[in-house]
Amino acid sequence: MFIYHITERLQYEETIKTGAYYPSDYEKDGFIHCSTREQVLQVANRFYAHASDLVLLELTPSKLIPEVIFENLEGNDEKFPHVYGKINLDAINCVYRLNRPETGGYVFPKIENILS
Repeated sequence: MFIYHITERLQYEETIKTGAYYPSDYEKDGFIHCSTREQVLQVANRFYAHASDLVLLELTPSKLIPEVIFENLEGNDEKFPHVYGKINLDAINCVYRLNRPETGGYVFPKIENILS
């Protein structure tokens, strides 16, 4: 099983230079928002509808050094994986381009690992 994190390509490329990945809102939130495979598209279409140049990080939870907690902080029943720490680079299995076709919402990426 993998978990996934959506981010801007530039944010990913800049932070991995530090030896770990973390999004710009990490300090504010205290964790990194992630999704299961089944949740990725709803999250992408809801929160990134007008974004461009996105990547999808595929993470192996058992390789993550920080704790992963499945929770819902909004009071709903659906739980999302949250990573409570910066993501160690060896836990990133693949990095995919996340494209949004002009005809509609995001689609789950085809295998095109751009891991660098």
